[in-house]
Amino acid sequence: MTKKIAKWEKDGFVLQSFQAGFAEKYYEDCFTKPSVEIDRLTGSSGTYKKEDVVSYYNRIVTDPDRFDFIMIAPDGTFIGESVINELD
Repeated sequence: MTKKIAKWEKDGFVLQSFQAGFAEKYYEDCFTKPSVEIDRLTGSSGTYKKEDVVSYYNRIVTDPDRFDFIMIAPDGTFIGESVINELD
């Protein structure tokens, strides 16, 4: 199955499919600015190594069994993600 690229925009915010070539930006924007509140809301804990995040991103971009979407602020900063990983 070939993954389709999806993109939605509203009020300058964008929700779009993960795409190859953005692993470093994903790490920089989403994992280098720790937030206790975000960790609490998402259930995350600890820190993640850059090479682990980049490897994860590059693996899931081509995984046909899941759809990952990046949330982008009007200034171009990646601010979060959403995942659909079980489709019937």
